[in-house]
Amino acid sequence: MTKIGKTALAALAAIALTVAAAGAPAQAKTMRQQLIGNWAVVLAVVSQGDVKREVFGPDPKGLLILEPDGRFVQILLTAGLPKFASNSRDTGTPEENKEIVTKSLAFFGTWTVDEASRTVSLAVEASTYPNYDGTTLKRLVTTLNATDMVWTNPTPSQGSGTGNVSWKRVK
Repeated sequence: MTKIGKTALAALAAIALTVAAAGAPAQAKTMRQQLIGNWAVVLAVVSQGDVKREVFGPDPKGLLILEPDGRFVQILLTAGLPKFASNSRDTGTPEENKEIVTKSLAFFGTWTVDEASRTVSLAVEASTYPNYDGTTLKRLVTTLNATDMVWTNPTPSQGSGTGNVSWKRVK
């Protein structure tokens, strides 16, 4: 075979490999792999009968961090929480304390996924809502793509109803 023939054959082989690789389907990520990362809250709504309420207001603030090692942190709060007049969180008035407690929620622990049921389980180690401490919270993931996630909470901290939280991936 001539030098030109060998070069042409090598070029054709390279093209064939490139085309084959491009046409090969990408390995699908598991739901767990897709969830790993940082998510900013977009909307948190609790439905109680016919009443729907944005529990952290129309512009909620918050972050959900799902680490690959199975640790998580979730923080949710209403934008523009009032400052304490005393400038000390130890001496807030009853009204200031109530406003903060009812308009913020934070907890952390470990997380797992049941791929078949599309359920995320959050094993809470500690929370600003102590009733969550030591419990496992279940969330049904109803929407999940590269940028958006929505999950349903069948047992919101408001007591009754169903919660839906929309998240946007943070880069």
